[in-house]
Amino acid sequence: AILIFLTVLATFILMIYRDLNLLGSGALLSVTVTAQLILIVMPFIALMSLLNLITSSSRLSVVLAILLFTLGNALISYLSYYLPILSWLLYVYP
Repeated sequence: AILIFLTVLATFILMIYRDLNLLGSGALLSVTVTAQLILIVMPFIALMSLLNLITSSSRLSVVLAILLFTLGNALISYLSYYLPILSWLLYVYP
């Protein structure tokens, strides 16, 4: 969360440096972007923490996360091809 906040803050400072009239709208946009990015990134951080706890190896947890996302998406796509009612799972699964 700190890195996201610092990145948005640096972008906000550059935006103000370019045009001071963007101060009000830029502040609101910065808060919105920070909140949305933190909410989007939280499940991935939780998954990586869980996989790191299970495997006790950061390299293996990265490999498992890549496999989990790839195979999970492939499985949902395959199932939704034959059962179109399951296509909503593609919106739930990241």
